[in-house]
Amino acid sequence: VASVAEETNETWEVTSEPGHYVEPVFSPDGSTIVYRKIQGGGIVSPLWSRGTGIYRAPSRGGENTLISTTGSSPQFGSDDKRIYFTRSESNADADNRKLCSMDLSGNDQRVHYTSAWATDFRVSPDEQSIAFIERFHVYVAPLVHTGDTINVGPDAKGLPVRKVSQHAGDFIHFSGDGEKIHWSLGPDLYTCDLSNAESTAK
Repeated sequence: VASVAEETNETWEVTSEPGHYVEPVFSPDGSTIVYRKIQGGGIVSPLWSRGTGIYRAPSRGGENTLISTTGSSPQFGSDDKRIYFTRSESNADADNRKLCSMDLSGNDQRVHYTSAWATDFRVSPDEQSIAFIERFHVYVAPLVHTGDTINVGPDAKGLPVRKVSQHAGDFIHFSGDGEKIHWSLGPDLYTCDLSNAESTAK
């Protein structure tokens, strides 16, 4: 994992050793990077496959700290001190994916949303909304902090859920201000303004 400063065209290494690193994201204040280390194998080298999990590191380089040995898709909301991530408990009947959060030490873990068939969750930068993919379609719902786990899906009861993709979508992410949702379908990139989410996404 490396960082780049656009102003000076400067690049520096953040991780201290080679590895299979994916899903790096900056904290809102830019001081921290969280990422996931995965195993190699298959078409990539099996070397440097130990110590998998979610890590944090100072964005200017420093000690890399393991936060959790499980979970994927680490992401920040509006808070620099907590990260959201997904965790799966798949079985023969469902994927059972959960949207969870924890502090930067891996403690105070909470489960916010669960879904039998969602394949991805994303939290908006202002923590007002979540987006999720279920059966290849993109949906948006409010991010509600109730202290209990909320079951979310296209037919969720008591929670307004909006379908924003017409055909299908993948690689969902929010704009920096949280007002738009983006996703891709093949080579095409789609954007939907959440203030008018019932309209056709372009």
